[in-house]
Amino acid sequence: MSIFRYDSSKMFPKRFWVLIQIMALSSFVRKIIGYRRLETEKQLVFLNRIYQLLSDYLNFFIPTLKLISKERIGFKVKRIYDKPKTPYQRVLEHPDIPGDTKTSFRSKQLTLNPAGLLRKINRLTNKLLKG
Repeated sequence: MSIFRYDSSKMFPKRFWVLIQIMALSSFVRKIIGYRRLETEKQLVFLNRIYQLLSDYLNFFIPTLKLISKERIGFKVKRIYDKPKTPYQRVLEHPDIPGDTKTSFRSKQLTLNPAGLLRKINRLTNKLLKG
C-alpha cells in the first residue's frame, strides 16, 4: 500500500503548499529564461529580481482556476472549477485574512502596472542572458 494517496491533498501541511507554489513559480521562470546554467553573482541578482517581478505579475494579474469538486463517472472524472480569479482577488475575498493585510495588498496593487512589469521582466531577462 502506498503512503501517498491521491485524495490526501487536504492532509498536506501548509509548508508543503508553499514549496509547491515556489516550484510552480520556478517552472514559470524556466519557461522564460530557459535551462541555461547561471553561475555569477550578477546573474543571481538579475534572477532574484525576475522572481520578484514574476511573483507580483502572477499573483496580481493572472487569473487561475481553483478546483471546487471532482466527481467520478465510470472511468471519467468530472471536475468543477470556480470562476477564474487572481490570487490577489481570492485573498481579498477570504474572511480570515486581517484587514490591514488586505489594505497593504490593495495599496501594492495600485502601484503595479502589468505592461510595465512585463517590460521590466523582458529587459532583465535580456540582461541576464547576455552576461
